[in-house]
Amino acid sequence: MRQRWMPVGVLAAALFVINAVARLIVWKADIAKDAEQTRIGMITFGAIAVLCVAAAAWWALRYPLDRVAADLLVAGGSAALLSVVIGPLFSGKAVFDGGIGMVLGQLVMYLALAGLGAGLGILGVIALGKDWKTRAWKRHEDSLNARRNRSAR
Repeated sequence: MRQRWMPVGVLAAALFVINAVARLIVWKADIAKDAEQTRIGMITFGAIAVLCVAAAAWWALRYPLDRVAADLLVAGGSAALLSVVIGPLFSGKAVFDGGIGMVLGQLVMYLALAGLGAGLGILGVIALGKDWKTRAWKRHEDSLNARRNRSAR
């Protein structure tokens, strides 16, 4: 049980830390310009998407895709909730300062970018034929070919 959920928790923590550090940088550096905040936000979301691509590709090599999707959903959802509920504390604001619409918007955007990154990682592994199911089919095909090539007596 621990072997499955430890990597999920580490991924969720890493995604949350990326968001928290970006918020802390904006707050402590006193970046008030919208263009600068947007640039840091885009870098943050890019890092989150890249981390999700890497995690999805890494897990898709080893496990069935339904397990990979579930693990990524748990990690991404946990990180999104942490980033929306606890994240504002790293920027010196209260949780619902922007209103519930702002919170839901951040939650949807976070989940969409994490989902996009995870989807790209999984699709990349499938396209290369390295996913768990494709390799199992290849092994099955090789075993059938090995049986056919035996000489008859």
